[in-house]
Amino acid sequence: MKEIGGNLKQDMKELLGEGAGLISAFIHKGLCTVRTIAEKWKEHDVDVGVALPPAAKGKKAARLLETSGPVVTILEGSLGEHQQGQRLSLLEANQLVRQQAQQYQLSGEQPPALRVRFDFMAEGHVDSYTLPVKLEEKGDLLDHMQAWVDSYRTDPKLVVQLFDHAPAQHQDRLRELLAPVLRDSLNNLSANVVQHFRRHCEISVLEQQLHGQAQAMPKMAQQAFYKTTRESIAALRRAANTEHLLFSGKSPQDSSSRTAQQPAPVRETRAQPPRQSVRVQLRQNQAKQPAGAVHRKTRTAPQRKCVPTWDTFHHLG
Repeated sequence: MKEIGGNLKQDMKELLGEGAGLISAFIHKGLCTVRTIAEKWKEHDVDVGVALPPAAKGKKAARLLETSGPVVTILEGSLGEHQQGQRLSLLEANQLVRQQAQQYQLSGEQPPALRVRFDFMAEGHVDSYTLPVKLEEKGDLLDHMQAWVDSYRTDPKLVVQLFDHAPAQHQDRLRELLAPVLRDSLNNLSANVVQHFRRHCEISVLEQQLHGQAQAMPKMAQQAFYKTTRESIAALRRAANTEHLLFSGKSPQDSSSRTAQQPAPVRETRAQPPRQSVRVQLRQNQAKQPAGAVHRKTRTAPQRKCVPTWDTFHHLG
């Protein structure tokens, strides 16, 4: 029995090794994140030749990402004045894609290829996601991501075709093994990762609004306001990056009875209660501060104005 078990394990490793090219294609096509595949392959002790990109490697990078939003790197093409290799904030990339898509729609010109990579943290883990962007279609970057992922979730033929380039003798087995993983990954991207990115965009917009409000304050009050804003925004980022996502994907073993011809319903997690808005969370973070940090009798009235209060943030909503 021990010998049979060893042979089966070796056969599985060889099979997964044959599927390494498929995995690279899944990542390149924007159908899964790097961590999704890496975690599955660890179970079988197989090196598929994929790793997190240099921008997201190491403990230092992880610490930086914990309190910051996703970073978008241009892998192919350009966005406005930003060329291949340059890095942008998610909010900036999101807005630039919308603007550039509108320009190509108005001009009728054929847009060049564009491919970007997201380096981000979710559920306390650093991850990476690559997306090919079709600028001939309208919408911002996250609209494009949603449409791209959902096109594979709702069209079984696209999923089946992914396995056509695998060795003929392994196609059926690889499809049986990887289709459930791919399906769960697409569900997660559609229902959670896109919303995770949108949440970070909301935080960035709120941060911009607060900075705009600071410009109207006396210079002596700005420093304390910026400090409180910076701490509050970092707390919102950390919460978004470390909390569990709503999606509860099944393992390949649990999902083996379903096939690629039966894509999961769109928005499976809609029944889950909505998360609190970033504005509500910001107010809660402010409320958690010690009372003495906000109400000090020794402060003069002008100095109290420099610290954001509940009323300061309330009018922004």
